[in-house]
Amino acid sequence: MTRPHHMGRVCRASGARGYSLLEIIVVLSLMAIISAAVVPVFSSSLTGLKQNDALRNLVSLIQFVQEKAVSESQVYRVCFDTEANTYWVMQPAVDPDEEGDPFERVEEPYGRRKKLPRGMAFRNLRARVDRENDYEYFECYPNGASDKLVIDFEFPGDRSRTAKITVKGMLGRVELEE
Repeated sequence: MTRPHHMGRVCRASGARGYSLLEIIVVLSLMAIISAAVVPVFSSSLTGLKQNDALRNLVSLIQFVQEKAVSESQVYRVCFDTEANTYWVMQPAVDPDEEGDPFERVEEPYGRRKKLPRGMAFRNLRARVDRENDYEYFECYPNGASDKLVIDFEFPGDRSRTAKITVKGMLGRVELEE
């Protein structure tokens, strides 16, 4: 036996109150619609955050390698593969191959290739080229000097966005322009 409706809820003789199946379906439908509208906004902002993080990490890596070259009195390279959108750090090889590269990757984590996040790519890189090993590079020297470097980035998903990393002059000042 049921009692009359009270504020949209059915009151059973036992006194238990509950929501009807229709009410539950309406609430779940509204939650699904709201979620569908929010997820794309959230994911695009997350992509932008990853791209900003990648730019700042690359600037920090260049500055770190400059300091490491001075503190360890040896040349270091920051290498770039523009086809794969990756970069890594190399140092002079302990036992260079006669045929191969006189440089070798440094230990983890800096020697591991790091990939730019999705939606970001090297557009124009002005650096030295190692044609034999098929990569472009930027060298830091023990006296604190470094090569000049200009990296332009493209963001295919956001044509209005641009970014550029520049290493200027003998003192190797690193600038990020967004």
